[in-house]
Amino acid sequence: MKIGLFGAAFDPPHLGHQHLIAELLKANLVDQVWVVPVKSHPFAKPLSPVEHRLAMVKLMLAALQTEGWGPEQVRLETYELDQPGVSYSYQTLQYFAGAYPDHTFSWIIGADNVANFAKWHHYQELLAQHQVLIYPRPGYSMEPLLPGMVPLDAVTPMAASSTEARKVLAEAASDTTKLVLPEVAQYSKQHQLY
Repeated sequence: MKIGLFGAAFDPPHLGHQHLIAELLKANLVDQVWVVPVKSHPFAKPLSPVEHRLAMVKLMLAALQTEGWGPEQVRLETYELDQPGVSYSYQTLQYFAGAYPDHTFSWIIGADNVANFAKWHHYQELLAQHQVLIYPRPGYSMEPLLPGMVPLDAVTPMAASSTEARKVLAEAASDTTKLVLPEVAQYSKQHQLY
């Protein structure tokens, strides 16, 4: 099976994440998407506590299930959350490739990550052993594509971002319905995350 590992902070998970997962599956670009929340960001970005990000990811997965994408297509993987210290995509890919040798694993990133991909830990080994699927983001180029990178030209560009979602969620009077699930908005408000 072709497994797409979707690693991100999910701080918070937004409708763009949800839409992308559904598009990847509808287009048969992967057989399954495994959602992999990062524990500690390699580039030292501040993150909300793990337990809150995990709870919000579960709300997103529940919404996907109501759309018909059940556990046989989308699942949560907490491998990175269970590791000490910083998470690196290459190590995560190596772990899953070793644990599930019958599957083929790729890593899913947005076009906003392409320009700095050469700063990623063991990026050359990662690209030599696994595909990196690149989804379009408005305002970001898919260049320079390195060997092993696959642009997902057929996927609708993902306009939403977690940065924008945090900003809108922090403004009590803002309309959040175009960015996050109502359940995610309610959760973040209840726990005063942003």
